[in-house]
Amino acid sequence: MSVADEFVSKEERHFAFQIGKDVASALSGFLAGAIVASIIWLAAWYLVLAR
Repeated sequence: MSVADEFVSKEERHFAFQIGKDVASALSGFLAGAIVASIIWLAAWYLVLAR
């Protein structure tokens, strides 16, 4: 089992409208991107202050 499998839901979800699925997918993508971007900015900030 990989670390990524811990964060990915395998359960089937049913939405009443297609827009619900699109919003849920977009929101999860946004959150993942925000987390990765935060890690990159914090690493860059740390490297700048370490000099």
